[in-house]
Amino acid sequence: MIKILKYSSIALFFASLAIHFSTFGPFEIFAIDGVWFMQIAVIAAFGAMMFYVKKLRNEKKREPDQKYVDWFRENIQLQMSENNKLAINAIPDVLFFLGIAAFIYVLINFGTCMVGMEFGGPLVEDGKFLLKNHGKVIRALTELEYRKMKSYEMRLFSGHWVIFSYLPALFFTYVYPATVLKREQERNMTSR
Repeated sequence: MIKILKYSSIALFFASLAIHFSTFGPFEIFAIDGVWFMQIAVIAAFGAMMFYVKKLRNEKKREPDQKYVDWFRENIQLQMSENNKLAINAIPDVLFFLGIAAFIYVLINFGTCMVGMEFGGPLVEDGKFLLKNHGKVIRALTELEYRKMKSYEMRLFSGHWVIFSYLPALFFTYVYPATVLKREQERNMTSR
């Protein structure tokens, strides 16, 4: 199952990149209505990653008489222990810094796209190109402006797909296998 999640996350990442970079060209290659499956796929991959992250956590069960604050503090300390620093160390430096750069890019991309779309959304109603925000018409658009804003809209979504597919790809490729291997080695050491 992990191999399937690994390869599907990697494929999803590259598909997200392809869709994202296509928005910079002069032609609309992908329409947002035609790639909504990507939204679902990215959420599924990220959800699967979170499921496995939860399974890997070294969380202690709360004792019946233990205060919640004390239990929470112990678990935070446990999560910050040396064993869990393995997760970050398992990722190659280049990919780790690419991830940081991608996250910064997504933030800049979000702001740029929102400003480019004038904090609205382009649509066609009764044959007219309009820019709307929460049902309120901001202004009428030319067909060229409409197409440009549709590119911004696709770029906005696909930018998020890139980062939210990159994280599961890293997790299932590096973090999960390294953590499982480390735990097996610890179990073997204690069983001797």
